[in-house]
Amino acid sequence: MLVCVCHGVKDQDIERAIQNGVNSIRQLSDKLHLGTSCGCCVDYAEEYLKDRQLGSSLQKVA
Repeated sequence: MLVCVCHGVKDQDIERAIQNGVNSIRQLSDKLHLGTSCGCCVDYAEEYLKDRQLGSSLQKVA
């Protein structure tokens, strides 16, 4: 799914960045230029990042 129309960032790009250690919107912005133009993608990216971090925490507990 295309997340950032301005820079062509897909959810797969965000996932790959998370797997490579990115853990904040600031880092996503630095790495993928996410949210540096119109900013419409930031809310979705924040939720995606939170969900992934929560999922990782739950897997560690289980």
